[in-house]
Amino acid sequence: MYIRNLLLPLLLLDTACSDASRSAARPRELFPSVEGVNFPIRGAHPTAMNTVLAFPSLRFSAPVFLTHAPDNSDRLFVVEKRGRIQVFPNEELTTQRNLFLDIQGRVNDSAGEEGLLGLAFHPNYAQNGSFYVFYCYKPATQRYIRVSRFKVNGNDPNQADANSEVVLLTVAQPYANHNGGMLAFGPDGYLYASLGDGGSSGDPHDHAQNLSTPLGSILRIDVDRTDPGLQYAIPHSNPFVSVPGARGEIWANGLRNPWRFSFDRNTGTLWAGDVGQTTREEVDIIVKGGNYGWRFREGFAMFAGTPPPNFVETKPILDYSRAEARSIIGGYVYRGTAVPELRGAYLHADYLSASIWALVYQNQQIVSNQEIATLGRVSTFGEDMHGEVYVVDYRGWIYSLVPATGTTTPALFPKTLSETGLFDNVLTLDPNPNLVPYEVTEPLWSDNAVKRNWVGVPIDPAAIGWTDERDESPVSPEPRSSQPARIVPESPYSGIRFDPTDPWEIPMGSVVVKHFELPTNVTNPTPTTRLETRVLVHEEGGWQGYTYRWNDQGTEAHLLQGTDTRDITIIDPGSPGGMRTQTWQFPGRANCLECHTTAGKRVLGLNTRQINHKIDYGPPIGTRNQLKEMTRRGLFGMSSMKDPSSFGRQTASTDTGPTKESRVRSYLAVNCAHCHQPDGDGSGLIDLRLDTPLVNTGLINALPQHGDLGIPGARIIAPRNRNTSILYQRIQRLDQYRMPPLGSHLVDGYFLALLGQWIDTL
Repeated sequence: MYIRNLLLPLLLLDTACSDASRSAARPRELFPSVEGVNFPIRGAHPTAMNTVLAFPSLRFSAPVFLTHAPDNSDRLFVVEKRGRIQVFPNEELTTQRNLFLDIQGRVNDSAGEEGLLGLAFHPNYAQNGSFYVFYCYKPATQRYIRVSRFKVNGNDPNQADANSEVVLLTVAQPYANHNGGMLAFGPDGYLYASLGDGGSSGDPHDHAQNLSTPLGSILRIDVDRTDPGLQYAIPHSNPFVSVPGARGEIWANGLRNPWRFSFDRNTGTLWAGDVGQTTREEVDIIVKGGNYGWRFREGFAMFAGTPPPNFVETKPILDYSRAEARSIIGGYVYRGTAVPELRGAYLHADYLSASIWALVYQNQQIVSNQEIATLGRVSTFGEDMHGEVYVVDYRGWIYSLVPATGTTTPALFPKTLSETGLFDNVLTLDPNPNLVPYEVTEPLWSDNAVKRNWVGVPIDPAAIGWTDERDESPVSPEPRSSQPARIVPESPYSGIRFDPTDPWEIPMGSVVVKHFELPTNVTNPTPTTRLETRVLVHEEGGWQGYTYRWNDQGTEAHLLQGTDTRDITIIDPGSPGGMRTQTWQFPGRANCLECHTTAGKRVLGLNTRQINHKIDYGPPIGTRNQLKEMTRRGLFGMSSMKDPSSFGRQTASTDTGPTKESRVRSYLAVNCAHCHQPDGDGSGLIDLRLDTPLVNTGLINALPQHGDLGIPGARIIAPRNRNTSILYQRIQRLDQYRMPPLGSHLVDGYFLALLGQWIDTL
């Protein structure tokens, strides 16, 4: 790493150290009260910052954007307004730079807001070499904005092929200003682009409220497919696809000039700064189908015209008066490790007032928003592969933020699985004794992977070993090193809030761990390849997900910064040549919360029905009901636990005893209901929760809400006809219409057959 990382704490965690020394090295107020686990949970607490030159030897010409490529090369790319992209190594004292792309001859930068404005690398850039740019051009008298794809030179990673351009999108731009200009790939793999309202003043053509034009909107397109007549495809889940006369590309509208937006790499939340007119500057969280009010409103204030009676506005998170800001620059939620004071804060700035702010936003409320630094002419922010954020000065320099005191609180985020403290031995997966193993009755489908699970919560020492009179043969606890269990005083114990049917509420400071291995021989389950270990951490600002990818030797797992894939050879006598290749999809941080939804209470599987059965804990405990063992280990505090036989149990879809309907409903509840339920993130008006009567699920004879796949007479479930049942058809597909939509590269053949048999008997 580079020299400025001397700002990082020097308290590197030695996995061979004693428990006492490991505990002493941790800043207690930052870490959860699961003893020995090293994830910081404290949210942002912004303080005054100084701006320091990040790369003192490098100066650029009118830089307007900075980003990195998802290829683990640790390089940075700077977009220069006149039509060039520079690339250089992410090292403080570097003097090296390369001209990555030069399209000055195509770029119109004659006006102040025109030029080469945006850059985004394909999530699979390391494999396909594709990247995308947003620029203004003017072949004659008419102005246009373009989104184009280019390819890297196959022989030189620091050189793009300027002749590889494929124009994806061209939009006429009536004036020289309000071009938008941001490009970014979302955690869903789609490309998002921001377009201003077309310019002039006051949106004279009312573009932002007109769904027939892409101006004044944020667009969402699929660059991996094409629709007829287009160089891209329009995702069928876009909000206005079915609205007559609307541009299906639009994700959100009612924006004036969304110059910069970004996705929180942990949560996937889309933040934007929308430049105002004469009175207000606004910060928005962009949501599907949101209308942000322009030109009826400017920030929270009225601007022009009267909204129609059915007008529904998505309001800003906050706005600034002209006394505070005059040209808002959207930034990033800080997810780096160099400045823990800013971790989780949304950094943004103003081009004219020189202010840089840190906004702390939790549970849909502003916790704080304070000016932390000043820097003249901030044109953009940028983020490197590690989550460190840079401030770009339009006059040519790139800056980092450091605490004004010159010191920072040590909070090194664990970059390897060994550093997390989750396992006393990562080679044998011997867990930290404060983690409790668990097994679910009906697991999520994970492309045939085998999984192991653990949970750790803040423990009240008085609750360990506690049982009530209904418990059979209490087992003495075995604290680490035969010493009394320890808790961190700064993290008061609250315990899991138990519920017999609804999801449990798991307290702040808890961790949930899931480990994945893939059998490599279909006739012998013993040989496996270690893939990843996922961790959910209940931080101060909510649940966050982290993925640790195992190396090819299976000796260590490293924190994954984004999405990734791995191809694994499987011995399969049923495949040509007796072998096949299986692709494994590693989720990025934001992908975790796409399935671990708010509606599903974030943690999947840890609920009474899934846990209410016996597993073998090994000696001296032996086979024991998981609810009773979790009670004995203090996870539920001192709450009295009834006899587990009084609680319901999940049906396993592989259990041939229960009815087909109960097995199908169990599978759908586990794999689909976290999205497909009221207030869930799934599309369609269906409710797949286990307690919802079948007649109320919205499945039987219901018209599909998002396409019929070209099937005449299609229904979500057509009784006695799997061929016209959209649910069945989506589950058997692997294209963009498949369900589940994320992370899977194989069809669950067992369940597909079960589902088809059930449908055919309805």
